[in-house]
Order: sequence, then C-alpha cells, then structure tokens
Amino acid sequence: MTLLLAGLESIEKAKEFRKDRLNKVNNGEVWGPLSDGPYCVVHWLPISEKALFKPDDIKSLEISKFIRMRTYSESKRLNLDGVRFYSNEKEITHPFIEGDKGRYFWNAQIFHSGALEMAFALSFRNDPPGRRWLYPGEFINDLWVVMDGFKKCMSHFDITAPIIIGVSLLRVLDYRFPINSRIRFFTGDYELHPPSDREQITLPEIKIENLQEVKNIEDFERPAFDILWQSFGLEKCDYYDEDGKRIP
Repeated sequence: MTLLLAGLESIEKAKEFRKDRLNKVNNGEVWGPLSDGPYCVVHWLPISEKALFKPDDIKSLEISKFIRMRTYSESKRLNLDGVRFYSNEKEITHPFIEGDKGRYFWNAQIFHSGALEMAFALSFRNDPPGRRWLYPGEFINDLWVVMDGFKKCMSHFDITAPIIIGVSLLRVLDYRFPINSRIRFFTGDYELHPPSDREQITLPEIKIENLQEVKNIEDFERPAFDILWQSFGLEKCDYYDEDGKRIP
C-alpha cells in the first residue's frame, strides 16, 4: 500500500500556497494567537510532485534541532497538515513586545509536502501612543535564526528539489525603522523616521535551484532584505557589509 501525499508541483502552486497561508495567518485561522502587534512569516517551499516528508519523519521531527528561538520552552502537536511547534510562554511578557500576555511569541508548521512555515512576533514599541517603532536588530537576528534553521532542516532530509523562499511582514502599517537601523533605542524627531505605508509587506520570492550547492544563504538573502529596508524608506539593509556578509 502506498500513501499518496501531494507536494507543491510548480512555482505557481507554491505562490498560491504562500498567499493562502498568509491570508489564513492574518485572519487568525491557524495556530493560536500571536502578539497583537506586527509579526514576520517565513516560508520555504520545495517544488516537488510528491510529498517530501514521510509520516515517520513528521512524527520524529524536533524543530529545536534546527532552530532555537528566544524562548524558554516549546510545545509540539501533530495535525492533519504535519506537525506544529510553538513557543510555550503564554504568561511571559516579552521585554520588547507589548500587549503579548496570553499570546504566543512564535509558531512553526512543518507540512507533509516539505513546506516549512514560521511566524514570529516582531519587537516593537508604541510609546507614547501613535509612535510605532520596530527594533530591526532583534528582527534581523530572529530572521537569520529561522533562515539558517530551515536550511539545516532541508539539508538534514537531503531535499534537493528547487525551493521557493518567501518573507512577509504583517500588521506593519505606520511602523517605522530608525534612520540608522542599527541603533537600538530611538531618539530625535519622530517625523524624520520613514513609516511603512501598508499593512502587509510581501517580499518577492527567492528561488534556489539546489540547496545542497548553496554555501552561504546570505548570498540570496541580502537583495530581498534590501527591498524590505527600502519599504521603510531606507536605502538598504545595514546588517550586511559591502561584500554581502552579515554584520552581527
């Protein structure tokens, strides 16, 4: 007997899948509630006609082997799509996230198809009311952890299919980066800091033909992250040097 589990057989299917999942995440139709504020959603979507994870793979998979987010503990739950992992800190208030008591800091869903999805809350301030700030340093470090972890996960399971990578920010209307986004605490004239002009920022997809041949994932990251920084009115992401290497 063969269990027929479908994959994402084309780039078009992968893009449709990403769009559908973003809508569901934004409408609160999946997982438990995230922070009331903005958050990031990352997708790694391998292109394959058949599912790339076997049921035994899903059952034994532990996300902590590949990704360690800034949380003390995590929970795991099998579901129809595959397996879900989520932070287990509902009663802990994150020091840089407001209004998150009783909420989850991050959620990850691993699909039978081989698709990987992670959503995590962005560090922000809204003080005084109407002054909405994002902390780019916290955000970029969390994003690097997810990108590196998904690469390790795909490599661990020897996935060589082409992969579509997508990064999106949700609920970011009127949020701002500092002009020098490497500054942790913001000062100066609020009006000088450029705001996001939309609720959702969906970056163009990145396509990797064969992950096994990729030595440095940052070679693919930087162009997309430059576009993200430009969405907040900045010239480029200043967490990479002129050679495209990460600056911690």
